[in-house]
Parts: sequence; structure tokens; C-alpha cells
Amino acid sequence: ILEQSNSAILTLNNTRMVRFMTSTLVLTLLVFAALLSYATWLSIRVQKLAQAADNALGPKGEIHPDLPDSKARDEIGELSRSFTTLLDQADKNINYQFTLNDKLSHELRTPLSIVATSLEHIEHESQDSNLIPYLERLRKGVERLEITLEKMSAATRTKQTISDTPLENIDLLEVLPGCIEAYRDIYGNRFKFEQTALRTNIDGSGELIEQMLDKLIDNAVSFSKDNSPINILLSGKKDQILLSVTNKGPLLPEKIRDQLFDPLVSMRETHSDSLHLGHGLYIVRLIAEHLNGKVEANNLEDGTGVRFGIVLPVSVS
Repeated sequence: ILEQSNSAILTLNNTRMVRFMTSTLVLTLLVFAALLSYATWLSIRVQKLAQAADNALGPKGEIHPDLPDSKARDEIGELSRSFTTLLDQADKNINYQFTLNDKLSHELRTPLSIVATSLEHIEHESQDSNLIPYLERLRKGVERLEITLEKMSAATRTKQTISDTPLENIDLLEVLPGCIEAYRDIYGNRFKFEQTALRTNIDGSGELIEQMLDKLIDNAVSFSKDNSPINILLSGKKDQILLSVTNKGPLLPEKIRDQLFDPLVSMRETHSDSLHLGHGLYIVRLIAEHLNGKVEANNLEDGTGVRFGIVLPVSVS
């Protein structure tokens, strides 16, 4: 018995070693699969949260504060709740800004009327010639405030009109030529129109397109050099149309370039006789957003002027 071969013992040890290695490998694979599944689950949740955050701001400026996993008790749920709180606050601020014109017009109109009436009484009763220059300044200040309130109210009414305007299938080539001919009658033969778009039908309104183009042309004429050409280009691809207005003149300052289409932002000189509140480009943005489009403003590459563009989706019908 003592002289028997030890091959049986070695075989038994090898078998146990193989079983141990197999069990270890299976257990490792199970742990790896569990960790991979958990990481994938977390990645999907984070990806959904990031996508919802990217889509929280709608094409027309509306905010959707509802984010996924807002009721989860882990860190992702806490992050979702923080984003939701931030979006709620931003939504309140945006709604306040949208109604600010109405509130200011309503609150300032009564005291302004009182000031205007008091000023009229002073002008009729005062006999001091030294007060005439100061009364004239007061009169101009009151008139300027009245024009400001009127333009703010007009912008609010225009915004409501834009929102209530239904969209229909229209061809831009049936709207733009007539507008350009009218501009030539008013400003002279300085307008050049070019059309390279593959498709020119959009879901929109002829009146809104005319109003939007009027604001762009007024802006181009105001800032262009005397009698310099103003180019109107209708270009685009199969699914998009670009309506751009180019003029030679001063370049866009970088500090307000991203705010040009916001209300109460203007590049015009403050000492100008006429009052400009920057509502023209703001209305352009409102109309473009109502047509499911977007606005853009860029300096020309050669540094000689600027180009304002409206990107609109092509009608699918």
C-alpha cells in the first residue's frame, strides 16, 4: 500500500483546483455582470436626465420643468429635483419679463398723466420767462415717456396678435417680390433680391412674413451707408429655408450680439431725435419662433457689414 503510485491523489487535487477556479470564474462573471447592469442603469438615468434638461427650453421660449427621477431618493433624484427647482424659478422670471411691459404701462400711465396735467397748468399760469426752457425740457421728457409707454403697449399687443395668427401653407415667392417692390418705391432702387432655395413653401402667414421683413429692412436701412445696396437672399436646403438681409455698415458689437433680439436692446445712438426701444428685432424673433424658426445675426467675413437671417422649416404638405 505504501508503495502505490500517488497519481490518484494528484488527480483529486487537480479536480478540486479546477472546481475552485470554475466557481471563482463564475462568481467573478456574476459580480461583473451585476456591476455592469447597475452602471448601465445609472448611465441610462443620467442620459435621460441630461436629455430632459436639454429639452427643457422649448423652441418658443417655454420651459418644461418636469424632469425624470424627481421622486428618486438617491443622488440622481436629488440632482433632478435641484434642476426642477432651478427651471421653476427661471420659468417664473421669464413669465415676469413677458408681462413686464404691460405692468409698467399700466402703473406708469396714471402718474404720467398727472405730471402732464400739472405741467400744462404751470405753463398757463407761470409768467416767468426764465422757466420757459425748463418747461420745454419737461414737456419733451413727458412726450418721450408717453411714446415709450405706447411702444411698450404696442409690442405687447403685437405679441398677442402673433400668437393668435393661424398658420397656413404659403409660398414665399408670392410674398417677397411685392414687398421688395414697395421698399424700392420708398427707399429707392437699392434692393437686390436673389433666390436659390430648393423649396419655398412654409407653414406661416403672409402678413407675419411681411411684418418680419419690414422690421429687418428698417433695421438695414437705418444702419447701412448712404445708398449702399441691401441684399435679400432666399436660400436653403430641402428641409430649411434661410431668409437673410445683408447691408453694409457698422459691425455688431460682440458684447450685445447675443441680445440683439431681446426687448429693450438697441444699437442706435441714444441722442437720436427719434425714440427706439429695440422692439423691432424682438418682434422679428417672436414671429420666427411662432413659425417654428430661429433668428441669427452675424458680421460679414470681410468686415464691411452685417447679415440678419431667419431660418424657417419647409412645409411638409
